[in-house]
Amino acid sequence: MKLKLMLSAAVIAALSLSSCEKFSDKKFSTTIPVIIEVNASEASTEGIAIDLTDIADVLATNADLAEVQGKIKSYELVQIKYKVYEYYNDPATNFNGTLGFGNKNAETAMTTHALTDFNLKTSMDATDKSVISFTTDDAVKIAQYFKETNALKVFLNGNLSQGPAVFKMYLEVDIDAIAEIEK
Repeated sequence: MKLKLMLSAAVIAALSLSSCEKFSDKKFSTTIPVIIEVNASEASTEGIAIDLTDIADVLATNADLAEVQGKIKSYELVQIKYKVYEYYNDPATNFNGTLGFGNKNAETAMTTHALTDFNLKTSMDATDKSVISFTTDDAVKIAQYFKETNALKVFLNGNLSQGPAVFKMYLEVDIDAIAEIEK
């Protein structure tokens, strides 16, 4: 009887170990481009309010992730970079406001990054994109927004110091998705 019990336990242990080994975690790294087009065409010296959004859809950007959509266990934010492109108006124009982030269904930003006296011309002329320094908590929140909807809503809210101002705010969202894949 003891021998049967020991053999049964060994078989159960072997089966459970072999079934666990059928899956492994695979990391998918991807960069999601987001372009927010700003067209504040009215002339003003009092400032112009900007309230725009766009969606960073990870599944639309990365076909490999779209194939394993139901197997994604988590996301990890690597970084978010931003830069102004195609700005040719007054070099003294500044933006004061926020870049905000939420899940795809968010009506307002749930996590924000302040842009204070952000000069559009200086950003456009810069060689490199600016990198947002997130706290660990904010990075975890942004990863969770992706987990909730496989996308991130990006908000650009604030005021331009003057107009007209036509430009593109370009963001690169670098994210890793961890999926459980069958071996």
